[in-house]
Amino acid sequence: MYMKEALLMTCAGAGFMLLMTCLGAFTVFIFGRETKLSAQRFMSGFSGGVMIAASVWSMIMPALDIVGGIKGVAIISFGIAGGAATIAGADALLCKYRFKGENESIRKRNSLLMLAVTLHNIPEGMAVGLSFAIAATTGEYGAALTLALCIGIQNFPEGAAISLPMRREGMTKAKSALKGCATGLVEPPAAILAVLLSTAFASVMPLMLSFAAGAMLYVTAEELIPESNGGGKHGTAGLIFGFIMMFALDVILG
Repeated sequence: MYMKEALLMTCAGAGFMLLMTCLGAFTVFIFGRETKLSAQRFMSGFSGGVMIAASVWSMIMPALDIVGGIKGVAIISFGIAGGAATIAGADALLCKYRFKGENESIRKRNSLLMLAVTLHNIPEGMAVGLSFAIAATTGEYGAALTLALCIGIQNFPEGAAISLPMRREGMTKAKSALKGCATGLVEPPAAILAVLLSTAFASVMPLMLSFAAGAMLYVTAEELIPESNGGGKHGTAGLIFGFIMMFALDVILG
């Protein structure tokens, strides 16, 4: 009986998380395609700041809470390196087989950004599923609901960070929005699977969280920060603003 309850609550929580990702992605219908170079650099910096903060507070710190000490440092370091190496491999493959021409770097950047955010959404979905599985056995759903709410709110700027750059580079509003929404589609199935296999997934959560963090850090360092650099300090301001906003959401919402 408790499993049915956990699944129903998980579907509701994960559905809210996906909705918030989509709402963030739908901001392309508010902002125009043509933006000044300073605004482009600000948005690249903003996306980088969001991803750095999400990597630390949503991925690495929760992993460290699960497995602390020297063992935790070793597992998390291995996961970060593995995530960065995986995206580096995907980067090399994209350059070799897919993208040719003058827009190569832009399309590659957007693809890597989308891949990194999608990867990071998988352990977030699993964390929510595990929380509801535990809550179903105790009857106390407060912590699980709070976690789903917090991740959902954090998903809003992440959805925007995917769709806005794609729109800026010429993709239609509808397609840009759908691409942003697509990154959140992995969360509901990951959450449901975590409920069904809660015991098995609980043991690998620290590794998966740190793996996702490594993927996000690679894309930020390799693509977003270089793109935000240039004349003026707009990219730097965007990065700091994005970091503060994501950090504040994580801390205030718990």
